[in-house]
Amino acid sequence: VILGVQGGTKAVNEVVKRLEKYGCPMAGVLVRDWTGVKQLTHQHSGGRRIWYNWIMERGHYSHWHALVDDLEIKGISMGVYINPYIEEIPVHLRSGRRYLF
Repeated sequence: VILGVQGGTKAVNEVVKRLEKYGCPMAGVLVRDWTGVKQLTHQHSGGRRIWYNWIMERGHYSHWHALVDDLEIKGISMGVYINPYIEEIPVHLRSGRRYLF
């Protein structure tokens, strides 16, 4: 099974642990929201959307490398979602990191 999980490190760990409990074989975990999510205000948005900035959101996925390593020890590969869209990050949300797009 390849899992599609969103919600951060805690959510990934909880789903994997739950499925391990039932003996479910897992080949991989695919996360779409590794770049973080933003809150939207218009009514048809569903309230949240993935940032399309292709920069790891450390607050959303704390201890990313440990998460990947823990999954690898269990024989589970980590995959991430990308697409061709790039979204401008508002100045007040930039972390001081260099943006190459």
